[in-house]
Amino acid sequence: MVPLVVDIHGYTQDMDRHSNTTDFANIAIEEGFMVAYPNGYENSWNAGDICCGIAHEEDIDDLNFILGLVEHLIETQPVDTDRIYLSGWSNGCGMTQMLVVEASELFAAAGCMSFYLIAPHSPNYSPIPFMEVHGLLDDLILYGNAGVWYSFNQDSRWAEEGAIQNFEDWADMNNCSGTVPEIIAVEEDYDIRGYSNCENGAEVRLMTLFYAGHNPYAKDTPEDQITSPEDLIWSGRKNPTGIESTRIVWDFISGFSKSDI
Repeated sequence: MVPLVVDIHGYTQDMDRHSNTTDFANIAIEEGFMVAYPNGYENSWNAGDICCGIAHEEDIDDLNFILGLVEHLIETQPVDTDRIYLSGWSNGCGMTQMLVVEASELFAAAGCMSFYLIAPHSPNYSPIPFMEVHGLLDDLILYGNAGVWYSFNQDSRWAEEGAIQNFEDWADMNNCSGTVPEIIAVEEDYDIRGYSNCENGAEVRLMTLFYAGHNPYAKDTPEDQITSPEDLIWSGRKNPTGIESTRIVWDFISGFSKSDI
């Protein structure tokens, strides 16, 4: 039996581009786990509140779509059901966080990039470990607040959400103790802060990339896949120092198992 990572693409992206941008496929070969890359309706996911795109406008049930995918993989592949993890980028990170709060009984841990929890908190949520990765120079989903999305709906409950507030929200949801987060790591181009004393051992982390924009991955969109001005915009919001953010997320989430709770 092997672990499973469900890695969810961002808005306007698709599973092929995402699989070539994130590094989970290469890490999976090295570490011996499976990665699933779901494809959203019209390159979007209905992650709650006002996001995102056609999937949100048409109220697509992406929550049960991805849960159904996971159940299918459990039935057809040698999945270790104690070690099912979630990750994603941008709109896919919002979808990741929605899945965590709605189906915490299924997932062992999650770590995602460049978005915030915008779905309502579920009363059935049971704390699991969570890591947020965000570029300080993100000009789409701003580190300090929701950025361009704020202008769409200033009454949205997450309009003023930012990376630090999202991090603190997760610490509250996971019943973490302590008023000041621990300093886990400090490097020239990033730091990691966190809460470790939490219910169910559900640690919470915030990784801040000092020089990165909206794309926090070590490698950018491959040149042969840049086919439109939209692709150029996304590829320009990148991680210039090449921090191996996917590897850091994997090292965090892979340390947790449902059997440890």
